[in-house]
Amino acid sequence: MPTRQTPQPAPFTYADARADAAWAMVRDRQNTGLTLDLIALSVPVSLRTLGTMNRRFAAMQEAGTEITGRWRFDRTDARSVPAGTLLED
Repeated sequence: MPTRQTPQPAPFTYADARADAAWAMVRDRQNTGLTLDLIALSVPVSLRTLGTMNRRFAAMQEAGTEITGRWRFDRTDARSVPAGTLLED
């Protein structure tokens, strides 16, 4: 009888890399002075997504929530981050 396997996290994709790059730029806007329009030109992510990231970053700062650096995990309050995936800033 085959054993039931536990689900594995989806592999890191090009879309994840784009989102993480945009998320890093949105978080660093205070230091760099970048606008969302400039970020959209440098990273192929929509302005709507950047607006969502900007609002999420403000909400996380207000709540004092720890930022992992991965948009995939930071975009919601649910913390189902697999061990060893947190990035050090």
